[in-house]
Amino acid sequence: MARKVRHSALESRSARLKLKVRRRPYPGPSLARGIALMYRRNKTNGTWVLKASDGHGAYWTKGFALADDFEDADGKNVLTFHQGQDAAKKLARGEDGSADNAPITVDSALKDYRRDLISRNANPYNAEHPRLHLTSVLLSKPVALLTTTELKKWRDDPAYVTMYALRHSSIVRMLLLNVPIRLVASLHNTSVAMIEKHYSRYIVEYSDEISRKALLQHEAPSGENVVALVS
Repeated sequence: MARKVRHSALESRSARLKLKVRRRPYPGPSLARGIALMYRRNKTNGTWVLKASDGHGAYWTKGFALADDFEDADGKNVLTFHQGQDAAKKLARGEDGSADNAPITVDSALKDYRRDLISRNANPYNAEHPRLHLTSVLLSKPVALLTTTELKKWRDDPAYVTMYALRHSSIVRMLLLNVPIRLVASLHNTSVAMIEKHYSRYIVEYSDEISRKALLQHEAPSGENVVALVS
């Protein structure tokens, strides 16, 4: 039988209710190497929070169940302190408790995708360039734990804007200046086919302006450019 870890501040309902309500989870016991149980005190039932290592020096956290602060545990959605320990270890290691079945992270998914592309003689660039956008925290996050809210917050946060994020405007600007498409593709580490597929519609938006430059210019006559046909 697995050993149960003790922690006086979180173990009992009465002890947890003495803690102040706050958003940041309270630290709890270490359950195994790289796995810890934390607790967030809420006005209602608190939340059990898993803190797990990704094996590369970073950690990810996930609230996974309610604590039995104001209602009895049901073994699924509301858990006691000791039930929370078991659930946290299963979540960190996989449903069957095996470390080999730990949830796949975004970093691991991109590595698997790259290997798949190479095996099919496809360009691995499609699996490499997302890393230029992603933070270390997102890369270490299990794919199954990503939420729409989290991704939108990352997308809209100016702190996460990188030089690579300017790639789109750079490509469009060069195309509008008539830089040869093959050169544009080379400078941005992509292919002509990819540029034609993803950027042609932006060029079409400026089609009138581009076409107008190729038309004959009918300038109004002036004294300098008028030549008498008959003297």
